Amino acid sequence: MTAETIAAVVVLSLTVLSVLLIAVYTIRYGIGPMPSSGAAREALVRLAGSHPTPDVICELGAGWGGIAFALARRFPSSRVIAYEVSPIPYLFLRLRKMVFPARQLEIRRADFFLQDLSDADLVVCYLYSGAMERLKPKLETELSRRAVVISNSFAVPGWKPARMEELSDLYRTRIYEYVESSWS
Repeated sequence: MTAETIAAVVVLSLTVLSVLLIAVYTIRYGIGPMPSSGAAREALVRLAGSHPTPDVICELGAGWGGIAFALARRFPSSRVIAYEVSPIPYLFLRLRKMVFPARQLEIRRADFFLQDLSDADLVVCYLYSGAMERLKPKLETELSRRAVVISNSFAVPGWKPARMEELSDLYRTRIYEYVESSWS
């Protein structure tokens, strides 16, 4: 085999492995690493900026990191924790951080349902309705009453958003913002 053939086989094998890993984690967790649109990312960061600067920001299901890096840029004095369980997006996040360093951004390969979120002043997520339903009691139990929750596209069931914005993008994306008075 030539060096070019070996390189092509390695690249093809890594690509197939990556696609399979993403598929397995998508099936296991019920959602794939879908990036937020630019408009949604801007709205999330803008809404986050309308509150006092948070000490700790948690992004639940960081995917490819668009929101985590935007939050790290917007809040340079805040500790930003990006949780991602799927190995391929997690590795991408690590590589992205090497290329675009963000000192205060922590990338954790962890299931956020198993993590303590009690230090979070701001929680940001783009999940799906089943995950939001499962997440609700965790947020109610662990977050301080001063914490803010901002969700892309999916509402927290039973909570009344303090603010909801419908974007003028292709999907008419809704961004939900919850503060203490929103919680049940």
